[in-house]
Amino acid sequence: MWGDFSKLGLLRLLGRYASEAGLDATCAVLWWATREAGGAAGDGRHTGYLEAPAFMAADSELLLGLRGVVAQVRAIQTLETAGLLPRARFHGTHLDAREPLTPKQRAANREVWLDEAIGVASDAAFVCVDPDNGLATPRMSPRQRDSKKSVFLDELRQVAQPPQTLVLYHHATRLGSHAQQAERLRAQLAAAFPEHEAPIVLRAPRGSVRFYVVVPTRKHAALLRRVLAELKAGRWDRILQEVV
Repeated sequence: MWGDFSKLGLLRLLGRYASEAGLDATCAVLWWATREAGGAAGDGRHTGYLEAPAFMAADSELLLGLRGVVAQVRAIQTLETAGLLPRARFHGTHLDAREPLTPKQRAANREVWLDEAIGVASDAAFVCVDPDNGLATPRMSPRQRDSKKSVFLDELRQVAQPPQTLVLYHHATRLGSHAQQAERLRAQLAAAFPEHEAPIVLRAPRGSVRFYVVVPTRKHAALLRRVLAELKAGRWDRILQEVV
């Protein structure tokens, strides 16, 4: 659930500043869900932060809401109905719902699933993509079984069009320092989204380290600067940190 707090907290900050600026604050959350344990449901094992003063100071409403989620069945659907993202729409269909499949069938099934995700994301101001592992490695193929835990650059391009700001979850690995991993992510996303502003990489350092790559449109660049300023102001600095 550490991941839930950092992810939802970031989306709430973006939505709040968008609303204050008179901009559309709708958010599409694409869980990139699988039947295997992990992601939003698996993170529920770690709930000690629910009593931490730092989290209460950062976003008390979110923390109290997540306490209510923990008291229920820990599932994506519980997060969706908790009202923690009031302007959100969700896509939580399991990507591997029809497995076992042949590699060819797996790729075809992924295309159908992606079309549904594109429909959910359509017209949202912010698109959050939340796979278990994050961005796929260069050698990975949609035909592989393990690819369901990752997202490909061309898929990101399809779900987040130029008017939309992308928020991508990526699980940190051991391949280089956090700064090196962040630089790779920035370079890959900048090349994939040339119409957008420069990507920003945030790190959630508690527990398993997570990155959030925000690729803002020009109209959202100013509100993202306000979000970064708030993260550095003190209440969020132990929860979300910009990696430069």
